[in-house]
Amino acid sequence: MLVFALAAYAFSGRGFAYVGLPPLYAGEFVLVLGLVAFLLSGCWLAVLTTIPSVILLSLLTWVTIQTLPYIKIHGFNALRDSVVITYGLFSFILIALVVEQPVRLLAITRSLARLLFIFCPIAVIAYYITRINGRSVVSWPIEGNFRVLEVRPGEIAVHLAGAASLAIVGFLRVSKIWIVILVLGIALIATQSRGGTLAFLSAVILAAVLMNKVRVILRILMAGALAMTLAFALDLKVDFGSNEGDRSLSARQIVENLTSILVSSDEGNLDDNKLWRLRWWSDIRDYTFHGPYFWSGKGFGVNLSEADGYYADSSDGAPPLRSPHNAHMTVLARAGIPGLTLWFLLGSSWFLMMMRNIYLARVCRDNAWAGFFVFVTSYVTAIVINASFDVALEGPMLGIWFWTLIGIGIGGSIIYRAYGQSPFGIWAIYPGQRELSQ
Repeated sequence: MLVFALAAYAFSGRGFAYVGLPPLYAGEFVLVLGLVAFLLSGCWLAVLTTIPSVILLSLLTWVTIQTLPYIKIHGFNALRDSVVITYGLFSFILIALVVEQPVRLLAITRSLARLLFIFCPIAVIAYYITRINGRSVVSWPIEGNFRVLEVRPGEIAVHLAGAASLAIVGFLRVSKIWIVILVLGIALIATQSRGGTLAFLSAVILAAVLMNKVRVILRILMAGALAMTLAFALDLKVDFGSNEGDRSLSARQIVENLTSILVSSDEGNLDDNKLWRLRWWSDIRDYTFHGPYFWSGKGFGVNLSEADGYYADSSDGAPPLRSPHNAHMTVLARAGIPGLTLWFLLGSSWFLMMMRNIYLARVCRDNAWAGFFVFVTSYVTAIVINASFDVALEGPMLGIWFWTLIGIGIGGSIIYRAYGQSPFGIWAIYPGQRELSQ
């Protein structure tokens, strides 16, 4: 059920997120099933045998304290806003299930590999439908008229980064056509999402460095740069005319988007979006670090955009904006300095644990384990970077993916520490490494 939900979120995006009986949706039903599986596993204490697990439990406890008092005031919105952290229960569920039966780690990794392999070509088509012909896509028969297929560019970029990371570590054997489609897909995303583009490039470069495959990535990047230079010189362009505010697919637009991350841009919509975020983030820092919300934040349930003076109605019928397009700022504004401190301790401890696992796996020549930890680390890195520029972890589309991967990484660490030898030896999904096929 979890793998099915992850696939649905990847391919359908917000379209699948609204499946359910409001105010309970698909993510909540999967979470309930997961909690039942967690209780049946009997591995309740084993999930707390790592430092990141203990920090996550502390963070969940703090967020619960910051949420419960606001349920009477804001109702279900308090619970809805808290999922940015409370979806962390998925991590404990994954840890328990993997520890109970380590072979599940193989099953879910193989499922993710198959999912991401076919996601690459389909994602380009799905995004094209969403952006070009989105008005004609079938909508759910519920209030709000939400479309069945509605995938955001940042989400696609993250999953393309996961697919590329799998190929880099050797868990997928891909053809040149697949690589071309991947490059075309990220070029399409690069015209629409600066955060998504940065997330993809950072994750791929990290995976290449950790796997000593920088030369391969450089050759692909050089070929892409050459193609983009030619397109720039010829001023090739494909206009997205169906949705207001869409940017054209062109080399000039990609260059404009990337340079606007660091410097001012002549394009008003690029600079306006950036300045709007920076002002809001500055206000959040002021009323937490230097204001009355240092310890507790504003809590969960209050609409931050309305409370902070940045309210804006959605133009496509979606719920109004509630979060400041940055998961770290969301945690700071709602949970205060203690919440932000626990959040960064969790991220840093998890990342250091992954780096340690990669180092030990390389020393012991456990190539499959090293590839596994590199894949998970790169994938999580892509999500975190995208969540630093967009509303990502605040919803189930990437929130459940993020906490699932965090749990897979911790569960894999416990298994590797306990057994010392790679159970990936029984997995021949990548026949190029025969020494691992036993």
